[in-house]
Amino acid sequence: SDAEISEATVMTTIRDDQKPDEETQFLIVMRDLLVTSYQTGGSAGDAPPVEELTLNFEEAETIYRHKAATGEVQETRSGVNVCLGDGSVRFK
Repeated sequence: SDAEISEATVMTTIRDDQKPDEETQFLIVMRDLLVTSYQTGGSAGDAPPVEELTLNFEEAETIYRHKAATGEVQETRSGVNVCLGDGSVRFK
């Protein structure tokens, strides 16, 4: 059955061993989500388990955040401009 969620954020953080005082984050913030599919899988042995979900959402925003070694944080935001019929999105 479908699950409704008011807001969810997916975040990844990138660090460079050569620049340990710097950090880059990329976030996708989605609002008014509907989880329409969820599956687990994977293979036996040392392979990691796999989870797959399908999300439908009304709004989305991307956030790119970079923290320099000086401590200064630069942030760029972009919202969804067009939700296309095939489920893909175009960011402005």
